[in-house]
Amino acid sequence: MDLVKLALANYSQWWDKTVAIQKRIYDSIQSSAPYKSDRAGALRLTRLILNELHFPLSNAIVWVQDEKGERARFLECFDYAYIDPSDVDWYSMVLLMLFPAVEKDLCQGFIDSILAEDPTPRFLPLARPLR
Repeated sequence: MDLVKLALANYSQWWDKTVAIQKRIYDSIQSSAPYKSDRAGALRLTRLILNELHFPLSNAIVWVQDEKGERARFLECFDYAYIDPSDVDWYSMVLLMLFPAVEKDLCQGFIDSILAEDPTPRFLPLARPLR
């Protein structure tokens, strides 16, 4: 109930800030050389970027401590067993734009893992038994 009250009390301010952020992203894209005369393309790219905000913002973000220090790691969703899934990260322009050092670290980790091998057997739960 408190969350609903807070949302209702601040709705117009949140709306104005949301529209301002979206406009700033669109204006930035529209003013770039490739999109100066391509309004539809700039709008499409803006929508793609805003859609991608779900990856760094609405999913689980964890901080891990290892030999390289403290680093950000991302879960695709709460019921997915793996961190930093490359199938999601590769299309996240937002992560690259907002956190380039984190994105570089994630990409380097993927590159370093290409020849790595872990022979440990894994048994993943299935939604239903195979027949």
